[in-house]
Amino acid sequence: LTVNGGSFSGNSATANGGAIYNAGTSLTFTNATQISGNSATANGGAVYNAANGLVLANAGFTGNNAKLGGAFYNAGQNVSVTSVHFGGTTKEDGNTAETSGGAVYNTGELTLADTAMSYNQAKASGGAVYNAGTITAAGEFTSNTSVSGGVIYNIGTATVTGTLTLNQATDGGAIYNAGTLTLTGATVGGTEEEGNKATSGGGLYNAGALTVNGGSFSGNSATAN
Repeated sequence: LTVNGGSFSGNSATANGGAIYNAGTSLTFTNATQISGNSATANGGAVYNAANGLVLANAGFTGNNAKLGGAFYNAGQNVSVTSVHFGGTTKEDGNTAETSGGAVYNTGELTLADTAMSYNQAKASGGAVYNAGTITAAGEFTSNTSVSGGVIYNIGTATVTGTLTLNQATDGGAIYNAGTLTLTGATVGGTEEEGNKATSGGGLYNAGALTVNGGSFSGNSATAN
């Protein structure tokens, strides 16, 4: 199936995939300019993907909600998300998860490229992304919030690059890592005004395996540790 353009808004599901549940051989989803206000009682407020080979590009997800994966839940392999904005310029634009993965919840193999995530929220972990699979994430991540991992909560394998600013959590203002995490050229914080904030680990809370290749940590703050 190929979906090119159009919009999905105001849809709901009593289980998974408020707008789309994909279990087909492949789905190419491009130039869908608005995917907003969808909800699922369980997983994937807008899209639930159970198949391999999904391609999602040039789309915007705003105001979607689910228990896990406010906008997108991925259980597939070889999944590519490119030039997609999860959230917007205000809190009202953000996607929300009642538990984890405000924008994205991943248990499969997922690549996020040239991605923007802003004003997403999870009530437990992973304000923007909860990863229990394998993920490569590159882009700009700002003003996301959660209890653990303002941007990313990782218990799988994650490679992260890009800029992470103004995110907030109790533990791990930008990232909480309990898996295997590689930061490659990531900018975590910036000026004092751009820094990430937490009670413990203003920029990063690490309880797993961590590799840092270049990048910077600056302007982040913690009120305890």
